[in-house]
Amino acid sequence: MRTIGLRGRVLIVVTAAVLLISGFQLLQQLRENRQQLAAANQQLFTQLEESWETSLQAELDALSMALHALTMNDELIELFAADERQQLYQNLQGFNQVLEDDYGIAQFQFHRPPAESFLRMHLPDVYGDDLSGFRATVVQANRRPGSRPG
Repeated sequence: MRTIGLRGRVLIVVTAAVLLISGFQLLQQLRENRQQLAAANQQLFTQLEESWETSLQAELDALSMALHALTMNDELIELFAADERQQLYQNLQGFNQVLEDDYGIAQFQFHRPPAESFLRMHLPDVYGDDLSGFRATVVQANRRPGSRPG
């Protein structure tokens, strides 16, 4: 069997050192890349969340203005209080169309406490049914202070 000379031993040591150093550098780069990717992902998620919240708030503001306009309309309030379903429906058809076309809101409804359907703009001939079994939010909204009984 042949023995490895000095040149061979030096070559093995240098090669092993280069491989070892290269391995450590590769691991360090992988760790740094993971950290950068995690930071980039966090930044992207933060931007998406802020964008979503901004869009949602803009939609809520627009709908709040529309709701405010409705609740300040004495004629509509009087029609609702007087059970004038057909007249209320006729007065709100244009508004309902704007809600559907501009905001993608397919349903606009009036309810009487605790959860009786009074007027569905999308189904005006269906009314008087009890929604309390499946519309807990309607029941809850009608229990809040400031809710108007019909």
